[in-house]
Amino acid sequence: MSESAVRLLMADARLESEGRQWALLLERAATGDVSAFEQVMLRTERLVMVTARRMLGNVPDAEEASQEVFLRVYKYLHRFDRSKPFEPWLYRLTINVCNDIGSRRPRLSEEQFEAVDRENSPLDALQIDERRRLLQTALSELPEKQRAAVVLRDLQGMSTADVAGSMNVSEATVRSHLSAARLRLKRIIERRMRGNHEL
Repeated sequence: MSESAVRLLMADARLESEGRQWALLLERAATGDVSAFEQVMLRTERLVMVTARRMLGNVPDAEEASQEVFLRVYKYLHRFDRSKPFEPWLYRLTINVCNDIGSRRPRLSEEQFEAVDRENSPLDALQIDERRRLLQTALSELPEKQRAAVVLRDLQGMSTADVAGSMNVSEATVRSHLSAARLRLKRIIERRMRGNHEL
């Protein structure tokens, strides 16, 4: 057996072992094991926070959403069908919480968006900040379902099938939301860029 074949077998065995460990961790957390739940939370908090930040456009709301998401995970994990992947279920909870928070909060102005950490030159960092602000502002103008589809598919990199599972809609509906959202984003960004050049 070649060395690359051995490496592939070892990688497969490691992934299978990690999958079993994750399933056991979810099982323990679902039965009320607080330390297991904390481990689930530690492994998934970045995913939830990034998604919430992209959905809501600011860190304070994203932090509130993350807290609410994990409260719901703790409350409803016993209902989760562990024969299915966990991430789509977690994304669905996150999207629902973000939609709830977004519907009762006024939108923040562009000036209130948090600055990101920078490793580039000040000019590069300014351009990156400006592009991120422009994208976040454009995302905030999309209807909730279109925004969720774009965040999950284009920004989080999920498959169309997983996005459909997370949003509890068909893949055709996801593709429809994505098509409409991308067209709308393009128009919003072009309009704002024209407006900036006219200043």
